[in-house]
Amino acid sequence: MTSRMTHEAVVSHFHANQFFGLSAKDVFFFEQGLAPALSRDDGRILLQAPHEMVRLPNGSGGLVRALFETSTFDRMVDRGLDYIHVLGSENVLGRALDPIFVGFARDLELHCAAKSVERQDVHEDAEVVVLKRIPSASKYADQDECNSILLAHEAPEFLLRKREVKSRSKRLCPASANTFVFQLAWLEGLKDRTLRFRGVPRNLPHVDPESVKPSMAPSGGAGEDQLPPLVVADGLGEMGRRA
Repeated sequence: MTSRMTHEAVVSHFHANQFFGLSAKDVFFFEQGLAPALSRDDGRILLQAPHEMVRLPNGSGGLVRALFETSTFDRMVDRGLDYIHVLGSENVLGRALDPIFVGFARDLELHCAAKSVERQDVHEDAEVVVLKRIPSASKYADQDECNSILLAHEAPEFLLRKREVKSRSKRLCPASANTFVFQLAWLEGLKDRTLRFRGVPRNLPHVDPESVKPSMAPSGGAGEDQLPPLVVADGLGEMGRRA
């Protein structure tokens, strides 16, 4: 998955390197959507030109929408795939199609799975995996428990410092490794589901609408689609809901 800003460069890089030994017919590219960037203080839409909005890739949750808005999902189904492995490009140590991780998800027949890693520092800039209670869909329970992923700036200080009680080493709450396995049938169930947006703070160059001069004031960031709550076990994990 690429973005409008990176698509041409990524495709050219694959062609220049003979698709890294893969068959060209087995590699296909699709673009994720874009979302507008808003100012942090008052939620104004930021402009990159007097009549043009600043727009950025719409986050990891944009994967779901992009799969269905392009022919990518249908092509996967036509090839007989049951699961896909998603690996964030910033995870340089991540192993594409990790056989242990993918096999873990398939063996347990999980709808989705996520890897987590141990955080080394309280203020490490990493997404934090936390336990979240949500209203239960079952008549036998009032609440379900699932793990959710918070950006570091979203987590309160006490949570960043919280250590696992069951861990002998009293390690910090785990961080997301930004690598996931999804069952295609489960993803299809999200096709018509509205995913909520969340703001991701960034410093973005933009045009001041009053003076029409370049500015670098902080923004609230692009609204990013967010995937449903994740249930992540210790080390490897399962995502979804449990009663």
